[in-house]
Amino acid sequence: TPLIYDKDEKTGWYTGRFQQKGDYIQFELRDSMILYGLSLLPGSDKYEAPQNLRIEGSQDGINWELFSLIYQTHSDYAFKPTNIRYIKLKLDQDYEKNAWTVNDIIFHVQPKE
Repeated sequence: TPLIYDKDEKTGWYTGRFQQKGDYIQFELRDSMILYGLSLLPGSDKYEAPQNLRIEGSQDGINWELFSLIYQTHSDYAFKPTNIRYIKLKLDQDYEKNAWTVNDIIFHVQPKE
């Protein structure tokens, strides 16, 4: 959906409470695609970035595969290219400094041949 990346820092998704293990955002893509990374643009406070994020992918939304990260910053994540249709971003620890905020998400996909 084009609303995932709208380039507007004033819009986004916000939990409204401190980060809690098990919180997640899930996306269903229109078609399967080969995903090799993603970038999260959190709110203006660096502590709004997810703490200990797990990234999972699925073809059917039922059976999930945890991606092993090969590169990571506070907002960028890269992993082995994987053909998926569903993406789940899940917190793996509590964090009592700030809520989890995501203003934009960019999925890095391989172009179709």
